[in-house]
Amino acid sequence: MSSGEPTIPTHNTVVYIDGYNLYHGLRDRHGRKYLWLDLTRFARGLLSDPRQELVSVKYFTSAAPGSRDGAKRQQIYWKALETCAGLQIIKGRYREKPTRCSVCGTKEAECRICGAKLRFRNEKMTDVNIATHLVRDACSGTFDVAVLVGGDTDLLAAVEAAKALRRIVVAFPPDRENDDMKRAASGWFRLSEGKFKTAQFPDVVTVAPGITVTRPVLWR
Repeated sequence: MSSGEPTIPTHNTVVYIDGYNLYHGLRDRHGRKYLWLDLTRFARGLLSDPRQELVSVKYFTSAAPGSRDGAKRQQIYWKALETCAGLQIIKGRYREKPTRCSVCGTKEAECRICGAKLRFRNEKMTDVNIATHLVRDACSGTFDVAVLVGGDTDLLAAVEAAKALRRIVVAFPPDRENDDMKRAASGWFRLSEGKFKTAQFPDVVTVAPGITVTRPVLWR
């Protein structure tokens, strides 16, 4: 009989991050100061049991619509994220369509001041991508515990399906907490400011030998 150290069981953990939900939660509560977020370091800070082992981090996002400056900041951030060990970025897309007046049914409304056509932008595929990865990974045994960073109730069915097989914990971004997701998950907690504050990239990140990216000025 072996006299070695007893084997401590590990709980393989995958962290799934709803980028849209997290971004807007941070913006609504803290402005832009925590957007320069090292997602692998952030994910490690979510593990509550020393037996947990972080298998991977999956970040679901879409290219930013709107201003060129906003898109440029996002591209800089994505470059920084390439340095995160174990991080997978799964991209959706935005669809733009005319707005519809709720009174007369006009399909394309105009600004009453400048006359510009008003368009509605809707993020597509992110919820489907998260749901697909979560349920598929639960079925394949990729994780024992999943931590879902987000509070979108469109994911209720996926959370319930995955919970039938594995433990699913929801980490609510600021101002995204809701009772439906609490009931659907195995457990839940609120993300405190400290989780973001202690997981920031340095202002300058080396992405390749001799190549760096710098934290956007608006994110300081």
